[in-house]
Amino acid sequence: MRRKDEKVKKLNNKGFSLVEIIIVIAIIAILAGALAPQLMKYVGKSRESADINNCNSIRTAVQTALADEKAYDSITGNISFIFNGKEPDKNINGGDIPADFLTELSTIIKDWPQVKVKGKTGFQVNIDGEKSVNVETVSTPTPTPGA
Repeated sequence: MRRKDEKVKKLNNKGFSLVEIIIVIAIIAILAGALAPQLMKYVGKSRESADINNCNSIRTAVQTALADEKAYDSITGNISFIFNGKEPDKNINGGDIPADFLTELSTIIKDWPQVKVKGKTGFQVNIDGEKSVNVETVSTPTPTPGA
């Protein structure tokens, strides 16, 4: 008797109809369409936040490098450089970055960060003649005034 009940249950179990499946897919598509713009906005904000944190970390690293006497003395005038994922090599204002300063900075920053925000090409570090440090994300290199 038990086997007949199982066969009857199997025959009556036809699964979902095509209309039910299409309705479920439509509901999922509507939810995805409504949530996607919000998700993209949050992703953009998190990228901006990561870049701000990287700028602060880079500024702290540059200030720490300037605490070394050789690195401090090697900086004369204004220095600006841009990097994005690899060690910088040129001063935007002309010439090279002083070797003592770059060596000290490279020991502090092991992995050079990359910019996360789309449309930005790198981090620009500006050190003026008074050794104050400014770091920002940039799209194109901009020399510091008076260089």
